Amino acid sequence: MKGLLFVITAPSGAGKSSLIAKLLADESGLTNLNATLPPGSGDEAWLDGVRRLVAAAEAHASEAVVVPLGVDAAAEDPNSPLEVTASGFRTAGRALAGLGLPTVFVQEGGYVLETLGALVLAVLEGFEEAPS
Repeated sequence: MKGLLFVITAPSGAGKSSLIAKLLADESGLTNLNATLPPGSGDEAWLDGVRRLVAAAEAHASEAVVVPLGVDAAAEDPNSPLEVTASGFRTAGRALAGLGLPTVFVQEGGYVLETLGALVLAVLEGFEEAPS
């Protein structure tokens, strides 16, 4: 399989957070693309990062998407340096669906149990709402 995209939200030091794409190609090896966001970034900046990663997946001719779905970028998470809302997560789901690729979501982050389910659901609903 040529190309596999991983989208991850992870701390990157100094209070910043990164969206990271790892693009795997048969002959070129592993390529990382980081979209580092400053603390306090909300939907607009976060979605811009998601769109850059989606564009990289398209340019790389990825054939599948694996999303370690961490919703710990949420504004409601006291440990998050970011301010992403449910609407932002829903829009990210739509952007990922726009790739039109086989996609697997693996829930792996988010620590406020009162909002965890609703945020994961927002991503999945956004993914399902996207035109096919």
